[in-house]
Amino acid sequence: MVSLPDVKGAKKPEAKDVTFDQKGCVFHPHVLIVPVGATVNILNSDPITHNLHTFTVDNDPINKAQPKTLPKMTAKMETPETIKVQCDIHKKWMSAWWVVTDNPYNSVSSKEGSFKIADVPPGTYKITAWHETLGKQTMDVTVKAGEDTKINFEFQPKK
Repeated sequence: MVSLPDVKGAKKPEAKDVTFDQKGCVFHPHVLIVPVGATVNILNSDPITHNLHTFTVDNDPINKAQPKTLPKMTAKMETPETIKVQCDIHKKWMSAWWVVTDNPYNSVSSKEGSFKIADVPPGTYKITAWHETLGKQTMDVTVKAGEDTKINFEFQPKK
């Protein structure tokens, strides 16, 4: 997850609904950006029961079984925070993250690590990259009008 948390004059992101699926006993996507006020459509595309459990401080928690007979549940996220999500039935491998944000300048990197944050106004900012295992890094970045800005974060494996 990469974000520019302090863009002056940033507009609020549109509270557009997002989808979170359980397929092949894996959560899709692994990291989900959720705009404040949005509804998360929680799907179970598997022919088995999962148990969706969110570890939240500021939003309403969820700890609910989702059998194949309940293919869709919903949850509304109202407050910014990073939420760990797991399936209590398959918790040894089935976990993910929801990042609830009131900022539109966020991106989830690809498997290769590339990302893009569009429509950033010119200026100098702090940019933050977060990885669930490797932690968080912050650096300064200057965005110039009409130009792409390249940033390279290098995370070291934990020993």
